[in-house]
Amino acid sequence: MDRDSRPANALQDIRDLQRDVVQAQGSTSRRQPVTKASRGWELPNMAAPATPVSGGHLFASSGQPFWKDSGGATYSLKNPQGGAVAYTTVAIFNAPGTYTQGQVQALVDAVDALQTSYQALLTSLRTAEHIAT
Repeated sequence: MDRDSRPANALQDIRDLQRDVVQAQGSTSRRQPVTKASRGWELPNMAAPATPVSGGHLFASSGQPFWKDSGGATYSLKNPQGGAVAYTTVAIFNAPGTYTQGQVQALVDAVDALQTSYQALLTSLRTAEHIAT
């Protein structure tokens, strides 16, 4: 049928088109979708995919999100929780006109405690990969 010209029998042409559509639909394979997005993305668990040539793969394994880049590295996309860091209290006293050795030592100890807490916080953040080393 020449579809560019005015059809002689429009009903027969419609039947022919319907038949062509049914045949075309039957000849294509229907594959299950990899993701669902009607209520947010749902990624089924799978083994780590092959390394992509470029870009990366987003996938889930054991219910956790991962990204695999073209360099072959696999990254967890779940925010890891950093370790606990002790809270340091510093005693603040009114500044006297002169300081005793005990007051100076208390200030040195307070600064040392703050330094220790700061280092513990940095270690915790680096271990959880929240900041670079």
